[in-house]
Amino acid sequence: MTKFKYILLGIVVGLLCTACGKETEEMTTISIDKKGTVEHTILEEFGAEYNVDDLQQMVLGEVASYQKNRITDTAEDVKVSKVEMTDEDKVLIQMSFPTVEDFKKFQNIHSVEENEFFFGTVKEAYDAGYSLNVTLHERENDSVLLDHTAILENGDKKMIIYDPDMNYDSQQGIGAPVIIRTYDSIYALSDNVVIQDKRDAWIGNTSDLAYIILDN
Repeated sequence: MTKFKYILLGIVVGLLCTACGKETEEMTTISIDKKGTVEHTILEEFGAEYNVDDLQQMVLGEVASYQKNRITDTAEDVKVSKVEMTDEDKVLIQMSFPTVEDFKKFQNIHSVEENEFFFGTVKEAYDAGYSLNVTLHERENDSVLLDHTAILENGDKKMIIYDPDMNYDSQQGIGAPVIIRTYDSIYALSDNVVIQDKRDAWIGNTSDLAYIILDN
């Protein structure tokens, strides 16, 4: 089952399990805009024996606790816009985070080890100590490979580094599928990322960091 670490307290681990369809509207989606604002849509199977109102209160409680202890330069808050049941008996949770750092910290509230989520330029990722000793391939021509040197030559391009353990599937023992939706077209990506269209990246069951470089 998927354990969303930022909403599941010990008493409710096991409440949610992953919907693994590949269509965007059937998947948990992380959308990020140019300013680094993150919109997180969680769409999961929901056991009939549980009450969605109770889940909503737990989510709101987690957000309130995070806000109380949050240290940030932005006046904007983390927001929960929706917690409801769909016609397919799935739970839909929609949240917004004013910064990538808020999203990352919120995801890691109940984590034993910190799970990475980076958004910034390639140069910023390198300066922050992220390992870029990987091989990526271009979206438009997957036979064109980018090694460490070629990646660094694109230092001004924006990059996303995603740790699949943020959406950990305890049954599979690896990260569960998720869509990452970007504000710009994707330039290059790691082998564990599948293009849905030029701005949507599907990341399946994997435990390896996913790398995405944008055109701008």
